[in-house]
Amino acid sequence: MILSCFGYLVGRGIGRQFSYELLAAVTGLDTKTLGDALDRLADAGLVFQQGSPPNASFLFKHALVQEAAYGTLLRGPRQNLHARTAIALEDRFPETVAARSELLAQHYARAGMIEKAVTNWLRAGQQAIERSAMVEAIALLRKGLDQLSQLSEGAQRQEHELELQLALGRALMATRGFAAPEVGEICARARQLCDQINRPQSVPVLFSEWVHHFLRAELHQARQGAEEMLLLGEDQNDIPLMGLGLRTLGMASFCLGDFSGCCNNLDRALALYDPSQLAYYTALSPSDPYLVARLWLARTLAWHGHLDQARTDMATALAEARRLGHPQIVGH
Repeated sequence: MILSCFGYLVGRGIGRQFSYELLAAVTGLDTKTLGDALDRLADAGLVFQQGSPPNASFLFKHALVQEAAYGTLLRGPRQNLHARTAIALEDRFPETVAARSELLAQHYARAGMIEKAVTNWLRAGQQAIERSAMVEAIALLRKGLDQLSQLSEGAQRQEHELELQLALGRALMATRGFAAPEVGEICARARQLCDQINRPQSVPVLFSEWVHHFLRAELHQARQGAEEMLLLGEDQNDIPLMGLGLRTLGMASFCLGDFSGCCNNLDRALALYDPSQLAYYTALSPSDPYLVARLWLARTLAWHGHLDQARTDMATALAEARRLGHPQIVGH
């Protein structure tokens, strides 16, 4: 009877549905003892069994019975159970962990192993972003942020928060737009964290902040952010970052009516463009930087009265966009 209850409670810690293989890894019981315990659970009508060990899986017949059994565990044994489950998942079921990091995060959180929980909430959120499941990603990443308060103050906690904020920003940009107030708050917080941990401003932080200000028509802030990217690129001799700074500076200059400055910056951006660095740019924005710069330059030339050259540049950009199958540029 004791073994039956133990198997039952371990099952609740693993989840409503669990495999024989995982249960064996968590309990450490020998095959006969574990088999007898599970048989008693099935005979008592508490679980359904599908298949035969070691390929069997089990399902609690009712969630309320499952919850009642779990509730009988004291806090210490309960945390120990979740810790053992998380370790077993990592050691024995890497495919499950790779596909469902949120499961590991839940167990580490309930085990009181907060840093490991936060790391896996981040990984789960990033996995959701990769699947374009942005609403799910926001919920997962916010769970990680909520648990940060349980970690000690310091650089390690700030590093974790920065990674979570950056991922959350990506998900919010996709669901609510770059101009949403909460996106601006995340950008500001990410910049603050970079300063606190003495980490150079990362390009995703700077670019996201620029886009936020640009789309909100906060053009002086956008120009200042573009100049910051350009200066950072020059200091680090980072050619792609210099090109990004020049392109964004050109776009901000156009909207501020500085057409000469716009042409100068966009011409320099196009001269620095290196197709082999496309992955660098597309990690920040889905738009091709060469095509974007060419289109904005065409608009500027039109405002200057150079209509023939503007038409030529526009046609060149659109032809390249159609060749690449780039709907966003064609839509411009």
